[in-house]
Amino acid sequence: ASTTVYDELLIADCSFNMGSGVYGIYCVGTREPRIERCTFQNTSSGCGIYFKDCVSPFLFQCIFKGTTYTGRAVYYPGTGNGTDAGLILRDSEIMGWDKGVEIVGCDWLCVEGCTIDYNNQSFKIAAQDGAFISGNYLGSLGATAALWITYDSSAVSPSYCDKIIVEGNTFTGHYTGGNTYDNVLIDGSTSSDSIQFRNNAFTFYTRYGLNVTMTNTRLSVTGNSFVQRPTFGVSPFYSTLGASDSGFAIKDNYFTNGATISGMNLSAICKLVQDNIGCGLKASGQVIIGVGASTSTFAHGITGYTPSALDVYLPPTNQPAATAVPYVSAIDATNCTINTVNNVATSAAGINYQISRYKA
Repeated sequence: ASTTVYDELLIADCSFNMGSGVYGIYCVGTREPRIERCTFQNTSSGCGIYFKDCVSPFLFQCIFKGTTYTGRAVYYPGTGNGTDAGLILRDSEIMGWDKGVEIVGCDWLCVEGCTIDYNNQSFKIAAQDGAFISGNYLGSLGATAALWITYDSSAVSPSYCDKIIVEGNTFTGHYTGGNTYDNVLIDGSTSSDSIQFRNNAFTFYTRYGLNVTMTNTRLSVTGNSFVQRPTFGVSPFYSTLGASDSGFAIKDNYFTNGATISGMNLSAICKLVQDNIGCGLKASGQVIIGVGASTSTFAHGITGYTPSALDVYLPPTNQPAATAVPYVSAIDATNCTINTVNNVATSAAGINYQISRYKA
């Protein structure tokens, strides 16, 4: 279709059986077409639906059945020029294809309540300006990430993904061939920006739950849970560059199998790593410096990163400690040394210590 005659077209309760190289629906130039409760069966290398230059096509309660792991189920190769104006995909099932959902350069994307699993490449978005991905079950047959967010130079600006919200999804995987499967991959020669992962469950990854290559851009990872496949897994989160990550915020997550700053490959300028269960970045206790002395060294118990003096707070617990004036003279990956400006007098000085990764 290519004229307004086919605007607001409704296709419902149909069954499509596609052969080699054939699309069930080939949709170009329509506005608000609705495809509801349709079944797309691929027994060879056929494809489900192709969109181009469409305004907000709506797919609802459709089933895409692939049997040979070939073809594409939903394909929208947009250019980001404004005529590729969105896609809404809800309450649908896409399984058994080479590529499940592949979207490039749409002005808007909404995917909710879908099962997209057991595909060679389940869900890829590139050069996408705005997306809401929520309440889905997303998996992968092999080692390709269940969700791939990337760059595509064929789309007009932005050619990278921007303003993407991923919330309340369950990511899974079925690969057991080694430590190479990531639930989510973010990469591209130009970095994605303004990406948010909120309240998702990352499960059964064999390498990383979330693997990112981003440079000086914004990424928020909050309130998620991470649990790797048993006997596999490297880290729940991984920053490939290990630098230029000042725009990352990793907060309030649950790292079931544990995590460290070094294991996540985060640099010292990534300050907003806070309050994550399973990532020990805090320690506290008390040291005693006797009368006439002026120093004490103790093991601080922080693992996975080396604290700095800025990370240490030393509240005195008695008058001798306050008068002695404690300060951090040295700290490394294992030990912290507290000195005092004045020798401790009268009675032993009690000095509390609180160590927490510096918050900008």
